[in-house]
Amino acid sequence: MALQAGLTAELSDALCRAVWRRGVAASLNACCQALGLESRVLMPEPPASINPEHHGLSLQLVHPHAGEVEVGDPERWLIRRVQWSADPGSGQWLHALPFGLDAVHETPASAALKLQAEGLGLNAVDMAAGDRRQAFFLEDGLVLELQWRERLTGLTQVSAQRLGSDLLE
Repeated sequence: MALQAGLTAELSDALCRAVWRRGVAASLNACCQALGLESRVLMPEPPASINPEHHGLSLQLVHPHAGEVEVGDPERWLIRRVQWSADPGSGQWLHALPFGLDAVHETPASAALKLQAEGLGLNAVDMAAGDRRQAFFLEDGLVLELQWRERLTGLTQVSAQRLGSDLLE
């Protein structure tokens, strides 16, 4: 299968906003369309909890009726987590990152400005052990975890998930 252009910044933003919210079928369908995938890849029938990966994009998807029904309501799918990274095959970033983050040139200071949040992590002990993860806590419990390259310029991975167990409308 030929590689598609990947996710746009707008679609990456939408996927972030859709984490642990109801009614995300339109976002999942747009994601499928952008990646050149059939919708059943992200919303299989019968519904099941799945972790699809596609050229540097990884999703954790769950359906509340997985294992109980043959046909699930597409609006009941939930995105538990979204993760962006370089394509394992080419090493290139094929998808735009959310919130204007730049996979190659971003720094902790520039990320804090773009996200309008203070990052937690990056202490000397963790960094000496090779752990360069930093968490940014945004509105509505959304948390972005950024993993930095060794010199803290550029990213190796970005993950979005939501704290708390309440689903948002």
